[in-house]
Amino acid sequence: MSHSAASIVAYLELLHASRHLIATAYTDGGVTLDEDNRRRVGRLQQHRVLVPYLQDDFRLSPSLGRHLDEV
Repeated sequence: MSHSAASIVAYLELLHASRHLIATAYTDGGVTLDEDNRRRVGRLQQHRVLVPYLQDDFRLSPSLGRHLDEV
């Protein structure tokens, strides 16, 4: 497996592990940072899956939101 393919697999695994949080952000228009999701939200923010909206509130990135709208 090439380095780029391994990176894609790692990213897809991150999305899969956070699927419930991502689905909540998509359906509810965002998620609020709390003690239970702090680490996961931080990782998703680093990978540009979630973007800051208001203090302690995050929304799905526009490009991922559009992708989910299409599928």
